[in-house]
Amino acid sequence: MAFNVGDPTTAFVLRTGKVLERLSEERLSVKGLPEKKYTWKIDDKKVGDFTSQELAAGINLGAQVTPMLQQALEVMDLTRLRSHLYFVRRHDLQWAIGDMASTHAAAKTLDDVIDHVRLRQRAAAITKPHRFALVPTSASEKQSKPDFSGFVREQEPHA
Repeated sequence: MAFNVGDPTTAFVLRTGKVLERLSEERLSVKGLPEKKYTWKIDDKKVGDFTSQELAAGINLGAQVTPMLQQALEVMDLTRLRSHLYFVRRHDLQWAIGDMASTHAAAKTLDDVIDHVRLRQRAAAITKPHRFALVPTSASEKQSKPDFSGFVREQEPHA
């Protein structure tokens, strides 16, 4: 479920009401890491910095700003737009104005716009592959270049 966790008010409500734990649990854990701090990246975008203890206990990706959340928010915005356009078409054009000749032309044009938004909405909802990476955050660890290939996972899109 998409929540804009970047919004302070939404983040407060989600934290205090335990909404994420109940509706959007996406737990990810990595065990057996050396005691250090790590940067979690998805598609080369930083998700956050976590200690090895936090990673072992599990991080709720549903509480982080991730590319998957950004995709869900885009779909949500297009859904709201499509719903609003449909409401305007049905309520304002069809019911309020009625059978004027220009109303039919305007309704047809609005139907075309609604269909265009529907196509954008469906395209935005297609599952995309993601690349997960975990890298140490300290400068000394970056210089020694440890092999974290075991902690990089290519996620395949769902069929």
